[in-house]
Amino acid sequence: KKLAKSLGQTDLRGLKVDSALRVDGAEGVYAIGDAALSGCAPTAQVAAQQGKHIGRALRDGTDTPFEYKHAGSLCCLGSGNGIAQLLVPSGPGSFVWDLIGSDAVGPNGDQRTLTGAPAFVLWRSLYWTKLLSLRSRLSLSADWMKARFAGRDVVEPVLQRKPTI
Repeated sequence: KKLAKSLGQTDLRGLKVDSALRVDGAEGVYAIGDAALSGCAPTAQVAAQQGKHIGRALRDGTDTPFEYKHAGSLCCLGSGNGIAQLLVPSGPGSFVWDLIGSDAVGPNGDQRTLTGAPAFVLWRSLYWTKLLSLRSRLSLSADWMKARFAGRDVVEPVLQRKPTI
């Protein structure tokens, strides 16, 4: 908020940026994700694409407008359940989606939906591949295995009340 105010911006929810994600009022400064008021949803998918866009712009010395390409939505519902809606290009491998019972949705029928265990496995697979280090992947895998066989280690605080007068 203080930075936005010091730059003379009136909307304090984030930093106002132009189409190339440059912060208005600050030369050579970029903002991405939920720090930027770019007109895109403040999601990890958007931030990842914006980060790659800024990296390429700095590397190549270009200032092209950012274009968001929605790849789909995944949601873990817990207990082995999930939901997914993914953009699936048509081609020789698209019949696989029909084999697993995925419904075609969207204005062009180019999106597919999954629910239940297949969507949960897809969510976990994507989550696991986004981890950067082998140590993180092994630690998370061990946690998932422990939770599967021994259950979650849930700690619930006990509220101890004293009688009031």
